[in-house]
Amino acid sequence: MAKMSFSVLRNHSFRLLLLTRTFGVIALQAQAVIVGWQVYSLTKNVFLLGLIGLTEAIPAIITALFAGHLVDIYSPKRIYTLCLSAIALNTVFLFAVGSGFIPLSNKALVCALFIGVFASGITRTFVRPASFALMPQTIGKANVPAGMAWLTSFY
Repeated sequence: MAKMSFSVLRNHSFRLLLLTRTFGVIALQAQAVIVGWQVYSLTKNVFLLGLIGLTEAIPAIITALFAGHLVDIYSPKRIYTLCLSAIALNTVFLFAVGSGFIPLSNKALVCALFIGVFASGITRTFVRPASFALMPQTIGKANVPAGMAWLTSFY
Protein backbone atom coordinates (compact mmCIF):
# COMPACT_ATOMS: atom_id res chain seq x y z
CA MET A 1 0.00 0.00 0.00
CA ALA A 2 1.38 3.42 -0.98
CA LYS A 3 2.22 5.88 1.76
CA MET A 4 0.31 9.16 1.58
CA SER A 5 2.50 12.25 1.62
CA PHE A 6 1.25 15.09 3.80
CA SER A 7 4.41 17.18 3.41
CA VAL A 8 3.03 18.94 0.35
CA LEU A 9 0.23 20.34 2.52
CA ARG A 10 2.77 22.46 4.40
CA ASN A 11 2.96 24.70 1.34
CA HIS A 12 0.55 27.62 1.85
CA SER A 13 0.06 28.29 -1.88
CA PHE A 14 -0.73 24.65 -2.57
CA ARG A 15 -3.27 24.55 0.28
CA LEU A 16 -4.98 27.61 -1.21
CA LEU A 17 -5.06 25.98 -4.64
CA LEU A 18 -6.45 22.76 -3.18
CA LEU A 19 -9.11 24.55 -1.13
CA THR A 20 -10.08 26.79 -4.04
CA ARG A 21 -10.59 23.81 -6.32
CA THR A 22 -12.43 21.79 -3.69
CA PHE A 23 -14.88 24.50 -2.69
CA GLY A 24 -15.25 25.59 -6.31
CA VAL A 25 -16.26 22.09 -7.38
CA ILE A 26 -18.74 21.82 -4.51
CA ALA A 27 -20.24 25.21 -5.39
CA LEU A 28 -20.53 24.37 -9.08
CA GLN A 29 -22.19 21.04 -8.30
CA ALA A 30 -24.69 22.79 -6.05
CA GLN A 31 -25.29 25.39 -8.76
CA ALA A 32 -25.94 22.64 -11.33
CA VAL A 33 -28.55 21.04 -9.07
CA ILE A 34 -30.23 24.38 -8.40
CA VAL A 35 -30.34 25.37 -12.08
CA GLY A 36 -31.66 21.94 -13.05
CA TRP A 37 -34.33 22.08 -10.38
CA GLN A 38 -35.35 25.58 -11.46
CA VAL A 39 -35.54 24.71 -15.16
CA TYR A 40 -37.63 21.63 -14.39
CA SER A 41 -39.93 23.48 -11.98
CA LEU A 42 -40.54 26.19 -14.59
CA THR A 43 -41.04 23.92 -17.60
CA LYS A 44 -41.91 20.44 -16.24
CA ASN A 45 -39.97 19.22 -19.27
CA VAL A 46 -37.41 16.45 -18.77
CA PHE A 47 -35.99 17.06 -22.23
CA LEU A 48 -34.97 20.60 -21.27
CA LEU A 49 -33.53 19.24 -18.04
CA GLY A 50 -31.35 16.92 -20.12
CA LEU A 51 -30.34 19.75 -22.41
CA ILE A 52 -28.75 21.58 -19.47
CA GLY A 53 -25.94 19.04 -19.36
CA LEU A 54 -25.52 19.20 -23.11
CA THR A 55 -25.49 23.00 -23.01
CA GLU A 56 -22.53 22.85 -20.66
CA ALA A 57 -20.78 19.93 -22.33
CA ILE A 58 -20.71 21.20 -25.92
CA PRO A 59 -18.79 24.43 -25.23
CA ALA A 60 -16.56 22.51 -22.83
CA ILE A 61 -15.68 19.96 -25.50
CA ILE A 62 -15.09 22.61 -28.16
CA THR A 63 -12.91 24.84 -25.95
CA ALA A 64 -11.03 21.90 -24.44
CA LEU A 65 -8.96 21.73 -27.60
CA PHE A 66 -7.69 25.25 -26.95
CA ALA A 67 -7.64 25.36 -23.15
CA GLY A 68 -4.40 23.47 -22.58
CA HIS A 69 -2.67 25.35 -25.36
CA LEU A 70 -3.71 28.76 -24.02
CA VAL A 71 -2.66 27.80 -20.49
CA ASP A 72 0.76 26.82 -21.85
CA ILE A 73 1.16 30.07 -23.78
CA TYR A 74 -0.12 32.49 -21.14
CA SER A 75 0.20 32.70 -17.37
CA PRO A 76 -1.71 29.80 -15.74
CA LYS A 77 -2.23 31.93 -12.63
CA ARG A 78 -3.82 34.70 -14.65
CA ILE A 79 -6.06 32.31 -16.58
CA TYR A 80 -7.06 30.57 -13.34
CA THR A 81 -7.88 33.89 -11.69
CA LEU A 82 -9.82 35.16 -14.71
CA CYS A 83 -11.81 31.94 -14.97
CA LEU A 84 -12.67 31.90 -11.27
CA SER A 85 -13.73 35.55 -11.55
CA ALA A 86 -15.87 34.74 -14.59
CA ILE A 87 -17.47 31.81 -12.74
CA ALA A 88 -18.19 34.07 -9.76
CA LEU A 89 -19.78 36.72 -12.02
CA ASN A 90 -21.79 34.01 -13.76
CA THR A 91 -22.99 32.78 -10.38
CA VAL A 92 -24.08 36.31 -9.45
CA PHE A 93 -25.89 36.54 -12.80
CA LEU A 94 -27.64 33.21 -12.26
CA PHE A 95 -28.59 34.24 -8.73
CA ALA A 96 -29.96 37.62 -9.87
CA VAL A 97 -31.96 36.06 -12.67
CA GLY A 98 -33.10 32.96 -10.81
CA SER A 99 -34.13 34.71 -7.62
CA GLY A 100 -36.24 37.32 -9.40
CA PHE A 101 -34.04 40.37 -8.81
CA ILE A 102 -34.18 40.76 -12.57
CA PRO A 103 -37.84 40.19 -13.45
CA LEU A 104 -38.21 37.97 -16.50
CA SER A 105 -40.95 35.87 -18.01
CA ASN A 106 -40.61 32.12 -17.56
CA LYS A 107 -39.42 31.67 -21.14
CA ALA A 108 -36.82 34.44 -20.83
CA LEU A 109 -35.73 33.07 -17.46
CA VAL A 110 -35.13 29.60 -18.90
CA CYS A 111 -33.14 31.15 -21.77
CA ALA A 112 -31.07 33.18 -19.29
CA LEU A 113 -30.37 30.04 -17.24
CA PHE A 114 -29.18 28.24 -20.36
CA ILE A 115 -26.93 31.18 -21.26
CA GLY A 116 -25.42 31.02 -17.77
CA VAL A 117 -24.85 27.27 -18.09
CA PHE A 118 -23.23 27.78 -21.50
CA ALA A 119 -20.86 30.42 -20.08
CA SER A 120 -20.05 28.11 -17.18
CA GLY A 121 -19.13 25.34 -19.62
CA ILE A 122 -16.63 27.57 -21.38
CA THR A 123 -14.93 28.89 -18.25
CA ARG A 124 -14.81 25.57 -16.42
CA THR A 125 -12.81 24.10 -19.29
CA PHE A 126 -9.88 26.40 -18.52
CA VAL A 127 -9.89 25.91 -14.73
CA ARG A 128 -8.59 22.35 -14.66
CA PRO A 129 -5.56 22.73 -16.96
CA ALA A 130 -4.67 26.04 -15.32
CA SER A 131 -4.75 24.49 -11.84
CA PHE A 132 -2.64 21.54 -12.97
CA ALA A 133 -0.13 23.94 -14.54
CA LEU A 134 -0.03 26.01 -11.35
CA MET A 135 0.72 23.02 -9.15
CA PRO A 136 4.40 22.45 -10.11
CA GLN A 137 4.98 26.19 -9.85
CA THR A 138 3.74 26.21 -6.25
CA ILE A 139 5.24 23.00 -4.87
CA GLY A 140 8.26 22.22 -7.04
CA LYS A 141 8.86 19.24 -9.33
CA ALA A 142 9.90 16.85 -6.54
CA ASN A 143 6.46 17.09 -4.90
CA VAL A 144 4.39 16.84 -8.09
CA PRO A 145 3.27 13.20 -7.55
CA ALA A 146 2.00 13.97 -4.05
CA GLY A 147 0.44 17.23 -5.20
CA MET A 148 -1.26 15.52 -8.12
CA ALA A 149 -2.67 12.88 -5.78
CA TRP A 150 -4.10 15.54 -3.49
CA LEU A 151 -5.42 17.70 -6.31
CA THR A 152 -7.17 14.88 -8.15
CA SER A 153 -8.59 13.42 -4.94
CA PHE A 154 -10.72 16.49 -4.41
CA TYR A 155 -12.02 16.93 -7.94
